[in-house]
Amino acid sequence: MQEEFEKKNTEKLILYVSPNGGLLPEGEHIINIDCRVQGEFEYPSSFLSLVRAWRKLLAGGESKPADYEFSGSGIGACIVLAACLWCRDHGLPLPGSIALNHPVLHPQDGLYKDFFSAADVDDPCAFPLIADYYGFPCIVVITGEKDPLMGQAESLCDRLEAQDIPFEKRIINN
Repeated sequence: MQEEFEKKNTEKLILYVSPNGGLLPEGEHIINIDCRVQGEFEYPSSFLSLVRAWRKLLAGGESKPADYEFSGSGIGACIVLAACLWCRDHGLPLPGSIALNHPVLHPQDGLYKDFFSAADVDDPCAFPLIADYYGFPCIVVITGEKDPLMGQAESLCDRLEAQDIPFEKRIINN
């Protein structure tokens, strides 16, 4: 799977979000974003960190938004979706693609519930399964057949399909 990920993304500049750095694919086209979900930080600092980085990259003007991919693993997937929702709703362009690896989309129920305690229950940035994804680029959702969070990935894919958003679901053996 690592080789497939690297091969697919050799032409993109990837903004990668993970709560602990995660396993970064090798390559010079990856920018790791500190998603700030632990310690003294509270919601919405995580996705606003990604938005700030995105604004800086866009201001540089060296690449087009379509040349980028936002990629997130675990809670980083939720943060990627939140940042994209915020960007779209505030007039910033979206990246050319989005990749979500084993997404955590109900962060309020688990490890990160304290971080999200300040979020309103009707805030799609904190609850991405209630979001409207109009205008989004293709989203790749990667989950495992034995992943305890597979139901969340399936729910997101159902939502994307109902909204006619292009997506690809990949189920890996784990």
